[in-house]
Amino acid sequence: MGRKIVGVLGGLIVGFAWNMALVILSSYLFPPPAGVDLNDAEAFAAYVETLPMTAFLIVLVAHAGGAFVGGYICEMIVGQNWLAGPICIGTLTLLGGVTNLMMISHPVWFAIADLILYLPAAIFGAIVAGKSHPSQPVTSEPESIATDE
Repeated sequence: MGRKIVGVLGGLIVGFAWNMALVILSSYLFPPPAGVDLNDAEAFAAYVETLPMTAFLIVLVAHAGGAFVGGYICEMIVGQNWLAGPICIGTLTLLGGVTNLMMISHPVWFAIADLILYLPAAIFGAIVAGKSHPSQPVTSEPESIATDE
């Protein structure tokens, strides 16, 4: 049980780091005009409307990629086929995405794609990770240690 909790937390942390790194990259590549107060909701909304599709695609890769990386890391830490962790990560990142969409206006195509990708990306990350390590069966009893008697 402890390994699963660490897997989910580790996946969330690494996925969040991935997300933030790409969002920061996007804001570096597409900075707001000088003098724009990003704390002003109307000014920020006006800035978002000027962004090219490339900026939104980077953010989409940040969001879906964060869920993918989170599912991947969770699976690698847990070390067995356990989709509940990546589903938890996908759900939590989806909730973050919904919150983000409620706070910041985005193009409709972005909102739809963003919401659709979180869960499948997290699950796909776990599947990819599962193929890179041998599956260990889930057991409820500890393995016995054979002794020579």
